[in-house]
Amino acid sequence: MSNTKKPIEIHVHAKKPLGELQPLWNYFGYDEANYTFTDEGRSLLAKLSSLSEKPTYIRTHHLLTSGNGETWLKWSSSGVYREDKDGNPIYAWSILDRVFDGLHELGIKPLVEIGFMPEVLSVSPGSYTPAKILNGDISSAGLVGGGAFYPPKDYLKWEALIEAWVGHCVERYGSGEVSTWLWELWNEPDAHYWQGTLEEYLRLWDHTVSAIRRSLPQARVGGPHVTNPTSAESERYLRSFIKHCKHIGALPDFLAFHAKGGTELKDDHAFMNAANHLHTIDRGCEIVSSLTDGIPVIVGESDPDGCAACSAANYPQNRYRNGAQYASYTAATFLRKQAVAERHGVALLGAVTWAFLFPEQPWFHGYRTLSTHGVNKPVYNAFQMFNMLPVNRVEVVNSCGRDLIDLMLPESRGTADVDAVAAAGQRELGVIIWHHHDSGIPGDSIAVELTIHQLGASSVTYAHYRIDDTHSNAYTTWRHMGAPQSPSPDELSTLEESSVLALFAPPETLTSQDSTISISVKMPRHSVSLVKLSW
Repeated sequence: MSNTKKPIEIHVHAKKPLGELQPLWNYFGYDEANYTFTDEGRSLLAKLSSLSEKPTYIRTHHLLTSGNGETWLKWSSSGVYREDKDGNPIYAWSILDRVFDGLHELGIKPLVEIGFMPEVLSVSPGSYTPAKILNGDISSAGLVGGGAFYPPKDYLKWEALIEAWVGHCVERYGSGEVSTWLWELWNEPDAHYWQGTLEEYLRLWDHTVSAIRRSLPQARVGGPHVTNPTSAESERYLRSFIKHCKHIGALPDFLAFHAKGGTELKDDHAFMNAANHLHTIDRGCEIVSSLTDGIPVIVGESDPDGCAACSAANYPQNRYRNGAQYASYTAATFLRKQAVAERHGVALLGAVTWAFLFPEQPWFHGYRTLSTHGVNKPVYNAFQMFNMLPVNRVEVVNSCGRDLIDLMLPESRGTADVDAVAAAGQRELGVIIWHHHDSGIPGDSIAVELTIHQLGASSVTYAHYRIDDTHSNAYTTWRHMGAPQSPSPDELSTLEESSVLALFAPPETLTSQDSTISISVKMPRHSVSLVKLSW
């Protein structure tokens, strides 16, 4: 689209409410539970917690995996369960306590993923610990399929472990606190993470829920965190899980499935798939609404692609993760997820971004992370923007707006997506505008004429924040430095400064005409703007 094209007109009607804007984005996850208590992990968790007054939720794998606490890419361990020579359980809570203490101290709520199978309980304990992943190359690593992903040889011992674990949490943190947590069983039982049958998974669910309820009757428990409800096997698991819970008269407190986009290399650039991502959420909500009445949903992993630990060094399409394209994709998908769920009358509680950090890895190595060596990536600033919005959605009319259903069609790939979401408070209004393109190839800027109606104020303070290639973007700064792997103290200071959410222009006072203000904004490809008005 050329710069000479007529501007896109976006009209915001401040007095036309659309309901509450749910903070779906305050959910994050990662494989390696023990990264929670590393110095770098605690620092990032503190940043995430500080972004919002609403709780941040964290979901991690490997909370019950056997081992001595050693951690590497896509693997972690807690050593929580052993047995004596007579087969009696020995519980060891110290590593799990470090994980949950770290979250609790920061005011973060766990989305507790109950898994995986302790070695001595597994029906197939062989090949329990996989080889370490080096430099993000997972092509030859046996990541799943070992003993940690099998059913228990004794379901009653498993049930006793879960009852003891929940009871320990209640004793340590108090029943009131633990009642605010979310509990769920396993990860992607329809895929390699579960080496049992569907029937064995449902049996494990029954024993797990019974154990949780005995220790904490008011606990919020859900599942099944299937991979992709557009696939036949995933749909079979999701439907069977819901029907099973209805049959036994014990419906879950929430239902969960995963949704990914799909990124490939095209013309030496990332070519993303936001349409598939939204379509997957749409299909999952459609299945849920067809079988239940009012059970909310969590998208347990909600990302542009499937492998957080795949580096761009081995998978060059993942270079998008370092720059502004990841931020524009995140805005274009996250700010539509609530509307997708509402199409089916489904309440969406949250969508988990499976991205955190990988300590002691090369700078900007192209992992799906929020920061590198403590320096925020542009996508982190998108989440900061989301949390700067007020709570009440208001109407947005876009002269080039695209129907939500059309956006989920495959043919929507390869076209520019310029749109906005707005929300109002008592004396403030925020508008997030994005220009996303699934193609990573550089393209033209698009002019936007933003008009805000019914402000109810004669003058406002105007601030404009921006993420693009030259704003809120430490990756661009790092490349201009020559991509150093050992930045000097001065270079590190510059990187940290460039990683902060940046003002596009100094704040100023604007005068409204008949409670209307117009603002001209030029949006580069792969950019996100936050316009904040206050009075």
